[in-house]
Amino acid sequence: EAFGKIAANVQQFARERGRLVYTLLGSCREPADIVGYPHPMRVDFEVPPGVPDHYMALMPPKWLIDTYRPGTKWIIFMDEMTCVQPQVQAAMLRGVAEHIFGDTALAPDTWIVAACNPPGIAANGQEIEPPMANRMCHLEWKIPWEAWDDGIRAGLNFPVPEFPVLPNDWRQHIPSVGAIFAGFRNRRPDLFQKYPEERSRAGGAWPSMRSDTNGIICLAAAQAVGGGDDLQRELLVGCVGPGFANEFFVWRNALDLPDTEEELDKSAKALKAGREYKYHDLKRPD
Repeated sequence: EAFGKIAANVQQFARERGRLVYTLLGSCREPADIVGYPHPMRVDFEVPPGVPDHYMALMPPKWLIDTYRPGTKWIIFMDEMTCVQPQVQAAMLRGVAEHIFGDTALAPDTWIVAACNPPGIAANGQEIEPPMANRMCHLEWKIPWEAWDDGIRAGLNFPVPEFPVLPNDWRQHIPSVGAIFAGFRNRRPDLFQKYPEERSRAGGAWPSMRSDTNGIICLAAAQAVGGGDDLQRELLVGCVGPGFANEFFVWRNALDLPDTEEELDKSAKALKAGREYKYHDLKRPD
């Protein structure tokens, strides 16, 4: 595949991590293709008289069962999301949030990745539905032009992308990031749980309890691999939008803390004047 395509990089990422990829194109699927088709099942216990001993279950699709194939780990790649009809996106919601489709869960440690073109250049394009959009971290794809130049000079032998790997203990960063977020929420509660006024913006990143939590997870992961402010900002913007993220990083850099030298000077002057000096307690959780 051509270097720089998202699908090609997902495939390369999967190969590096020893995983297989199933590309789920919701644009050519019905809701039942996602959650499964109804089929009768017999109950496995004795039911009271008059109660049917059969019920309707959902038979899962093959790609879901394949995630349980011995010796394999999978990435479910949901491509062309801006071409997926709303009713199909609704069928995908629980799968994205909980990794459960219909009555069946994906195998443990199965990953989900999604991609799309902007609605204006997608086939029959439309904005991603707000409930789906709010469950994702939205990252703009950046073509690595320098690597592309190197590849075409080398006869289309493009350099292999490299990916940082999260350490096993990366979750230990979550409490410290969460404490900063809690302090920010107490300072700026007006920025939290804020549905966009324009419907078109609801198909992207915006702050809610769900996306704020995703932002904390992303920042913790970035810190675990030594990611700097640029990476952390990009990830948080992808979860909650630029307005929230910009306010957060401005606040985090200052932490609303008073200038130490200024406070000591005020205290010394108060002591010299024989009056009490009161320090303002910020009552911050961190």
